[in-house]
Amino acid sequence: MSQYQFAPLLSDYLVYAMLLAAIGLGVAAHRSPANRAALRQIASRDVPAAAGVVLVAFLIIGLLDSIHLREPLADTPSDQTHRYHMEAQSLLDLLLRDLRARTETSYSAPFALYGFSKEMTFDENGEALWRYPRLTHAGDGIDDPDQHTGDILRRVITATAAGSLLCALVVCLSCTLLARRWRLPF
Repeated sequence: MSQYQFAPLLSDYLVYAMLLAAIGLGVAAHRSPANRAALRQIASRDVPAAAGVVLVAFLIIGLLDSIHLREPLADTPSDQTHRYHMEAQSLLDLLLRDLRARTETSYSAPFALYGFSKEMTFDENGEALWRYPRLTHAGDGIDDPDQHTGDILRRVITATAAGSLLCALVVCLSCTLLARRWRLPF
């Protein structure tokens, strides 16, 4: 298993300092009964609670983007200490590596199979042709452009089902937590 090296940037230290300051302020505010009552009143309202959820999502993404690691080089012999890449990548970059790697040279339109601008390409016989090139990652898994509409439909149905299932799970979890909080049978 590859061992990553922790490589924080100067800006990361500032984020960590702000996080520690926020935690310290939160602990200090939690110790005061008046502050606890005020925070409880704010959290019981809909708009501040929703804003808090959005803020927490941004904080999680920001923290993932402020933890930088360097990958070990693949060609390091086992009897030597690890050598690492010069580029430090954030934890968010590593989690979204597949998304980062699936880029195209140009984009033409949503759900398009072919590029926006013509390029010099070569056919099976090695003959040079000036044409719109097939995008590398668009329509993965289909060979025939006639299958494109079916592929889009399949992906939309799959994404809709996954999103609906996730939404139903969140609603059930929320209802359960609210029922416990208000001591209602559920």
